[in-house]
Parts: sequence; structure tokens; C-alpha cells
Amino acid sequence: MKAVRQLRSLPPASRFLLGINAVSSIGNGLVLPFLVVYLHDAVGLSTRAAASLLSVTSVAAILGGLVAGLAADRFGAATASATNLTMAAIGVASYAFVQNTTGAVVAAFVVGMGVGGNAAFMAVLADVTPEHQHQSVFGFNAAVVNAGIAIGGVLGGFVGHVEQIWSFRILYLCDAVSYLLAAACMAVLAARLRRQTRARTPDPAGTPSPTSYRTVLRQRPFVILLALVVLLYFIGYGQLESGFPAFVITSTPLGSGSLATLFVLNTIVVVITQLLLGDLLQARTPRQVATAAAVLWSGSWLFLALAATMDSRGWALAYAGGAMTVFAVGEVCFATALPTLVNRFATDGRRGRYNGAYSIATSIGFIAGPAYAGLTLGAGQPALLIGTILVVGVVIVAALVRASIVPATSVGQEHVHVV
Repeated sequence: MKAVRQLRSLPPASRFLLGINAVSSIGNGLVLPFLVVYLHDAVGLSTRAAASLLSVTSVAAILGGLVAGLAADRFGAATASATNLTMAAIGVASYAFVQNTTGAVVAAFVVGMGVGGNAAFMAVLADVTPEHQHQSVFGFNAAVVNAGIAIGGVLGGFVGHVEQIWSFRILYLCDAVSYLLAAACMAVLAARLRRQTRARTPDPAGTPSPTSYRTVLRQRPFVILLALVVLLYFIGYGQLESGFPAFVITSTPLGSGSLATLFVLNTIVVVITQLLLGDLLQARTPRQVATAAAVLWSGSWLFLALAATMDSRGWALAYAGGAMTVFAVGEVCFATALPTLVNRFATDGRRGRYNGAYSIATSIGFIAGPAYAGLTLGAGQPALLIGTILVVGVVIVAALVRASIVPATSVGQEHVHVV
């Protein structure tokens, strides 16, 4: 298969990083569906209070991305990533021993700081991979994350039982172990990269330490790209785990029992799309692929709108499945294009901050999307939600087709040119 050849053509360090992410993703999948149930049944939090902890994690992820970007440029991306993975391990392990609301809030904050460090991971992945293979490696990374979470979810479903709270604590400890294993592997890679850097530049004295994002944010095209990332996350991932399931439950004949089927479909389509369309996506410019993501994500809601008009559960499920399929293809497009565009702007010594800014933008979109979905659906205005997503999608496409917005770079081109 071409996908296998593409994977084998990646540098060993790139494949090693994909393996690291697979380990932590499986651990994440073990506990991902159970947080609210666990905190409600084991700690005694109300369902609303338990769900609000997701917001604590999201806000902490913004701060985590900010710090990780600076740390990646100052101490090395792999070192910063290993630190953040360790922090995530401490946070999820804390969940296993939480006894009250305060402890849960602290655990949620620490987890957010840790996962916000994904900026450092993306920086080191871009560092060790040749630029012409960025689209390929970022696409594989998305497939690995989705497959890992799915595998972890299946395993977690076998172990976790509401009647046995201790089973959830075991799952959180297993998740912590997966993060620690990933952190240890990343630390090994960090040591190897430090040795290589010293061999190339034996006297780094006089290199200024990064102290802010000012230099990064002076680039107007990059700031516009960040704004587009916020909007893409608003209509994309920000709706996948909030607006999408809420709309399915409240506006279609389908119940919550259908959601598991739809999310399994999502994972399958993401992996298959990466395997079958990887070559096609790599043959297009990142800007074209990002435009496709905007079209697919906003267009998927047209299928959901059709599902809402169906009286038959079978037809409603078919249209909802169509929506999830289209959305999943959009996920691959986003994961392939946007990190590539961000790292086309990046330069040596600043890659961490560029990816840190990207991480912050995704976190903002991830917070804004569910908030708006809750506002509109809670007010009984599903049409307003769909209309907003379609309008935002048009705005994103209009911005992306302007060559002055993002680097006018073709596949394999080394120089970043901004008109």
C-alpha cells in the first residue's frame, strides 16, 4: 500500500514520535468517555459540576500551550514535550485519588497544562521531519490519535463499570502510566537531539533566550491564519463533542444510543481516509486542503439538517452517518494542512512559539464552539446554530482563497513567501 510506503519513508525519529503518540492516545481513550460518570458516582459531584471541569481543562490548556511554546524554544521541543507529558500523567493520576471538588479542579487544571503542551510535541515532530513530508506526517499523526483513542475506548469499556468505582481508578492510573511511558521515550529522544545539536553547533553562547510571542505575532499573515484556526475549530472539533451529539439527541429521532455508532464510524473513516487519500492530499497545497476542511466541516451540517427532517430512525441515522463521514474526511484535511501551514511560517529558534500560538488558537475555538452550541440549542434554535456554522464556513473559504492570507507555498517548496 502507498500509505505503508509513505510511513516507511518517514525518518526513524518521526515514526518514533508517532509511536509515542499512539501510546498516550490509547491511555487517553481508556478514560475519555468516563470522566463525568466517575466524578459524579465516585466523588459525589453533580453532573453539571463534573461537566464544567472540562472547561477548567480547556482554559488551562491555553496557559499550557503558551508556556510550552516558550519552553520548546528555550530548552528544546522534545524536553518541553517530555515535561508536559509528565504533567499530564500527574494530573490524570490525581483523578484516581480525588476526594472532593477542590481536588477535582486541581487535577483538571494540571491535566490541561499537560495536554496544552501538545504545542511542543508538534514542534518536535516538525523539527525531525523534512518539510516536504510535513503533510504526510501530520496526517499520520491524526490517524494514530484517532485509532489509539478508539482502541483505548474499547478496552476501557471492558474494564470500567459504574458498580465498581475502583475499576475507573485503575483506568486513570493506566492512563497515567501511558503518559509516563511516552514521557520517558520523549526524554530519550530529547537527549539524542541535544547531542546532535551540540555536534552541529558546539558553541551556542550568545543565542538570546525567547521571552515572548511578540516576534511571532508581528506577522500579520500568521495572525490571520490563527484567526482562521479559531474559526475552523469553532465549526469543527468544537462541535464534534458538543453541538453534534446535542443536536442529534434534541433535533432528530435518534437517541443517545446512536452516538456510539456514529463516533465509531468517525474513527473508522478518519483512519481509512488517511490510508487511501494520503497521496492525494499531499499532492495539493496546504491552503487547498485547509479550504476543503472548511467546506467539509460546514457542509456536514447540511446532512444533519436533513436528519432532523426525517421521521424514520433509519433514514435519520443514515443522514447522521453521512454527516459524520463528511466530517471525518474534513478532520484528516485539517490535521494534514493546518499544522503544515503553521510550520511553514516557523523558523529555527521560534518553532515552539509558532506551535504554541497554534495550540492556543485551537483551545480558544474548542471553548467557543461548545459555548455557542449550548447557547443556541439550549434556546431551542438549532437552525441558528447551523446557519452560523455555514456562514463561518463561507468566511473561512473566502479568506483561504486569498493568496495574501497564508504562505503561498506549494508542496515541497522550502521558502515561505507571503505577499
